[in-house]
Amino acid sequence: MKIWSSESDWDLVLPPSRPNEYQLDIIRKIVSERKSDDLKVAILGCTPEFRDLLCELGVEHIYLFDKSVDFYQKMSTYRIFDNAEIFVQGNWLDTLPNFFRFFDFVLSDLTAGNVDYSNRKKFHELIENVLSPRGVFIDKNLTNEKGLITIADIAHKYEQLPVNLSTVNDFS
Repeated sequence: MKIWSSESDWDLVLPPSRPNEYQLDIIRKIVSERKSDDLKVAILGCTPEFRDLLCELGVEHIYLFDKSVDFYQKMSTYRIFDNAEIFVQGNWLDTLPNFFRFFDFVLSDLTAGNVDYSNRKKFHELIENVLSPRGVFIDKNLTNEKGLITIADIAHKYEQLPVNLSTVNDFS
């Protein structure tokens, strides 16, 4: 999907395709309650909002897991802060096993959608294995509890809306 490529413009991507203030406030609260000097946090992907929030909270041990160095560098240009991070390049299924019981938190934003359905169980087992005994996994998944939406319903809704950044992101 081109929107997540290294050529994409993150500033054109809006929630729910990126973290909103409500989500960041939840993470801020949970991490602040467990704050210590040696807190270790993994981020699945390179989400700049998570990285800046952790820096703002004084977290010093931040690990970023992503396949693409180019995407990591591109997302770094959207950062407010410039702090030390450890970049772990590779597929999560291959890199996470190297961090058994290591992390106090694993942060994720829509990353399960990047894992093939046949590997979802393994992916979640790996998340469980990298967490310390009191570790916390914070994730966001988009779901549709009302069931499938028909093409006719989608067409009816969006043919009546103006074409702008908000409606395009909502449609996506």
